[in-house]
Amino acid sequence: KGVEGISIVEEENVPETVDVQKTMESMINLDGASLIFPTSFGYFDPHMLAMCAKFPDVQFRHCGGMWNKDKHPMNAGSYFGYIGMGQYLNGVVAGHTTK
Repeated sequence: KGVEGISIVEEENVPETVDVQKTMESMINLDGASLIFPTSFGYFDPHMLAMCAKFPDVQFRHCGGMWNKDKHPMNAGSYFGYIGMGQYLNGVVAGHTTK
């Protein structure tokens, strides 16, 4: 189910090579992407950082927490789900299924 006004563009199995830069550039130039989530570990440096420099008006968010506000561009960022959140939910489910 989509969200009105938001389109999602996905690309699978892009190797951690310059191909990822070509893919992100295509998403920006051809699809009009303004927020990109490159999710593979090897996409961050140098690939995502190169795209941040080339496209300063596009936001990039990488999963894994490698971004440093003092070192990396301001249109780059990271996010990470802490394991404690999943463990909490596991406990809730276990509690509800226990007899």
